[in-house]
Amino acid sequence: MSNIDTKTSIQDLKDRITSLKIWKKGNRRAPHKPLLVLLALANIQQGRERMILYEELEGPLKGLLRVFHNKKENASYPFYYLQNDQIWEVSSKETRHGKSVPNISALISNEYKGGFTEEVYELLKNDDSFLVQLAQHTLDHHFPEGLHPEILDLIGLSMDTKSGDRNRDRNFRDEVLNAYGWKCSICAFDMGLGGQNFGLEAAHIHWWCYNGPDEVTNGLALCANHHKALDRGAITVSEDYNVVVSGQLHGLQSHHMGNLNGTQIYLPHSSSMYPSEKRLRWHRKNVFKEPAVEMP
Repeated sequence: MSNIDTKTSIQDLKDRITSLKIWKKGNRRAPHKPLLVLLALANIQQGRERMILYEELEGPLKGLLRVFHNKKENASYPFYYLQNDQIWEVSSKETRHGKSVPNISALISNEYKGGFTEEVYELLKNDDSFLVQLAQHTLDHHFPEGLHPEILDLIGLSMDTKSGDRNRDRNFRDEVLNAYGWKCSICAFDMGLGGQNFGLEAAHIHWWCYNGPDEVTNGLALCANHHKALDRGAITVSEDYNVVVSGQLHGLQSHHMGNLNGTQIYLPHSSSMYPSEKRLRWHRKNVFKEPAVEMP
């Protein structure tokens, strides 16, 4: 990829992502490498060093594999074998690296590190729009569209190229969901599969793209439907933590949402984690579609 213009470099990167050497069996595909690529992109966006210890990458990658893969979540294989795709490299205290992946204890004791090649890293680090392009390309080619928001949420990767020096806090989601007991603060949705919750999201009250902070007091644990309703302004939350429903809703099913009007949301166990009145006021002023439906 040396001595070629940026546009060609980005296209070359996209081509390499499209043709990642992924384990396949029939219609089954392993998402290990694409998830590692997305995790590495998030690390660049968050200002981390190019080469990161396997020991630090293992936990986040295995967590992603538990959610988006139904087989053994082996993080060492993608970490080591992504080298074969010519966008990744590994280093360690060992002077020689074999063709086969070392065992986990060796990866840790010999301080194996992995990261994008220096040229790829510099290209993506210097222009967030290129990084976002590559992230979207990875999502489009390796995951169904319906999973994209959850993947980005779990990894802490922002697709907003106007964020300047701000980086998303990847702990925001878990901190918010933990505060609300891993259930929707409006309808108590808490469905899981294989020990993992799904369809549950950490919503920013004051939007992150409008300088809302990654703080528990600016978050609500919501199911996917109520998250979208909050972001579209179909619902908001009053200063006394009651759901307020927009009177502009229409359709055969709108009465289900309307029935929530005036009901109190489920709150965290500690009042220090309650939604901030300042953030709620921002949402009511800037997002909520008035008028509200009449209280029952």
